[in-house]
Amino acid sequence: MGGRTEIGGNESSLTELADGSLLINMRRVVKDTNGNDLPSEYRTSAISKDGGITWGKSVVNQDLIDPGCQGAIVNYPINKSLSNTLLLSNAHHSSSRSNLCISKSVDSGISWTTPLVIWSGRAAYSDIITLHMLGGTSFCVVYRM
Repeated sequence: MGGRTEIGGNESSLTELADGSLLINMRRVVKDTNGNDLPSEYRTSAISKDGGITWGKSVVNQDLIDPGCQGAIVNYPINKSLSNTLLLSNAHHSSSRSNLCISKSVDSGISWTTPLVIWSGRAAYSDIITLHMLGGTSFCVVYRM
């Protein structure tokens, strides 16, 4: 790993896709007229097919509203195998670190569903993991208030 994406971003989260490629999802950073970093109101992503050495075209995910805060992404496995279903946790608000949500993609991050609000109050950094249990697969989210 070590390649750069074409659209500026940071506080990135990676997941492996069903085809073995990597998807990076990050808070997007734009520059003001003085060259200072400003958060964007959307997240951005890119795909690598060579283990992160190079990245394909970056995409601004307008389905993923974000105040400029770290988020986390995970592949949600089917029968313990990688799938096209991804889950993303983030503060789904355009200007405030609040409204922690889970967004779901069933097409490897091309499009995202309307998010499920799991905490409407103040929320910042989060992480999401999958849990393999007797009844199937579940997920767990931890976050900073």
